[in-house]
Amino acid sequence: GWIADYESQCAPDDGVSLGVGSGSTPSLMGTDIADDKFVVITDCQDVMNLVIFWRDQIPNDWERLPGIVDRRIAGQVPVTFGNPSTNFTFSEQSVLVRGYGAMVVNNELRNQGTRSPVVASGIDFIAPRGAEKFEWDPSNRSLKSSWANVEVSIPNGIPTMSQKSNLVYGVGHKRTDWSFLALDWTTGEVNFDYPFGTGPRYNSAYAGTEIGRPGQLYTGILTGMTHMS
Repeated sequence: GWIADYESQCAPDDGVSLGVGSGSTPSLMGTDIADDKFVVITDCQDVMNLVIFWRDQIPNDWERLPGIVDRRIAGQVPVTFGNPSTNFTFSEQSVLVRGYGAMVVNNELRNQGTRSPVVASGIDFIAPRGAEKFEWDPSNRSLKSSWANVEVSIPNGIPTMSQKSNLVYGVGHKRTDWSFLALDWTTGEVNFDYPFGTGPRYNSAYAGTEIGRPGQLYTGILTGMTHMS
């Protein structure tokens, strides 16, 4: 096993975080024998970073990145969701990983006030917006942003993806509608947006989106579950 440091300076007062530190369940990148292999999280800085750690032995010729706290960190890139002037970004979700790609959705509520985070995430002028994908380049051992969608809102549900369709599936929100939303994994463009309900009862409430039989998607909601077929 191993232990590695990462930076965790923020203390979000958002009703979601339990304390200082990463809230993202670690994801694994690299599945083939010849792949570079990593553990992937988001950290807890004011502008959070996507951070990838060498999962197995650190390559002998690998040097600690300048300004980075631990040699095991292979890449650390700010997540801005397409807004380079932002001074705060936040996500509590496990990073969605496929191949050398890693996608993060925005959980930072706007103008939450005294509302609970679940309720606030279903209000149009409060719901977070933005998703961003990053790619590891094994040829030069670097991590960089490959696209950002500043308009899309997947406010609290945990997205998934299909390698066959090359689409990311999540629960989106627009105005008062909740929907199954699909993004192109390569470009970040919306492929479809299929509304399934209006109002708080259809809030995804941190549930994961699941792929079922061909053409079917499932998600938990506040009052149970729903699906698209």
